[in-house]
Parts: sequence; C-alpha cells; structure tokens
Amino acid sequence: MSTAIKIFIVMICILSGISPIALAKQTEWKENAYDFTKVKTILIMDTEFIYDGFDISGKNQFHNYPDVQIKIEDMLASRWEKVTGFHYVTLPYIIERIKADPNTPVDAVIGPDMSGDLIKAIPKYADLVLFTEVHDFGWFYEHYDAYYSTETVIDRVRYGGVTADGKAYSGWMEVPRSVVVHYDAGYRIYDSADLRFRIVDARTWKDVWKYSDRRDRISSAFGKEYDRSGPESVMKRILNVAFDKMPFKK
Repeated sequence: MSTAIKIFIVMICILSGISPIALAKQTEWKENAYDFTKVKTILIMDTEFIYDGFDISGKNQFHNYPDVQIKIEDMLASRWEKVTGFHYVTLPYIIERIKADPNTPVDAVIGPDMSGDLIKAIPKYADLVLFTEVHDFGWFYEHYDAYYSTETVIDRVRYGGVTADGKAYSGWMEVPRSVVVHYDAGYRIYDSADLRFRIVDARTWKDVWKYSDRRDRISSAFGKEYDRSGPESVMKRILNVAFDKMPFKK
C-alpha cells in the first residue's frame, strides 16, 4: 500500500475520531498436488532478518527495537509447542547425524551453508523444510502539519406549530451544517510487522507452500488511544493467522 493511501486513511480516521487503524496485506499459495498428510518430520530453519527496502524514508526504528531476535524466536517457539503430531528438527541436528553416518562420503561438503551435498542428504531426516523471514518488526513516527477541515455537524432542532384545523404539533429534526475545524500539528505512529513463511519439499526442493503477511497499525502518537504493546502485538496477530493456515496441520 502506498504512503499516500496510508496518509489518506489516517486522516479519515482522525477526522472521524476512529483510531488506531490496522492495515494488512496477506498472500498465500499452496501446491495442491502435494500430499501434506504424509508429513512426519519438519526441518525448521533459523529465522532470517532481511531489512532491505522495508522503509524508504529511513524512519523505521527496526534496528533500535530491543531484543528483536529473542522476541521473535520466543513467539515462534511458543506456537510450535502447540503444533503436535510431527517431529521437528534443526539444521545442526541434521548436520551432526549426516557426519556420523558411515555412508556419508568422506569428501562430502556438509555445513550450514546449504551445500549441494547437504541438500541431497536432508530427505533422509526431514520431509519438509520451513524457512522464516522477518522483513519488518518495529515502528516509525511521521509528522503532519496543522490543517483546517470543513466538516458536517448535525444540530437537533425543535419545531412546532398549529395545523389549519387548530391542532398543535411539535417534534425534533436533524439539521446539517458545515463548520471549519482546526487540527493542531502532531505525529502519527506506525507499528509495523512483516513476516514470510516458505515451505519446500525436502526431496525435490520445490516450494509447496508460501505465506506472507504485512501489517501496519497507525495511530496518533502519544495519544490515549495508542496501543503500547507496540509492534509485538501486531506480529502476534500475524503469527496466529499463519499458524492456523499451516497446510500440514491435522
């Protein structure tokens, strides 16, 4: 979503007295021909943090957000604990098993750099490989200038009179009128999170499921309505939805 559209939506919310507002963009793709019911073991790769191009203004405070990696790993771990019926392994575990296997060629290149020899050996220990990328997890402020806005207010007006046959009548009616309202300059804050999952078949190394979710919660900075849970609550919502959609879950 473009910055101009975001600003327009925020201004509408400010004028309407509605805040904060959440913006989301989700995409999902699944290989329907793949039989996820046969999955028994999943290799979960370490989370990658990829920051390139996530905020062209340079205002995003991703790098200043405390304990980013620990918080993300804790969020993921707490959710994996609730996914039962599968065996989960890590890359160091598989590397150790491969190196201990007497059938592994002595000249095989087995290391964390995902060499060809390692990729060929992984299917013996895992059915699927899951990659996780975090492209944003932080916040930034935007300043907006003071402005005037022409708005419509509704006045409740009483009316009454006497009919031609002498009967009195009265009631209330709503009458719209335009007023010019001044808004002071201020700041709006974006709590942002962007997470992407990719699952590949360990035997063919082809994608079988991809999911991405980008969310921004926009509110008036320092206002009473600001959600002080920050980007963490935004990321938790992303993960809750993503784990509900995991294709191999029974």
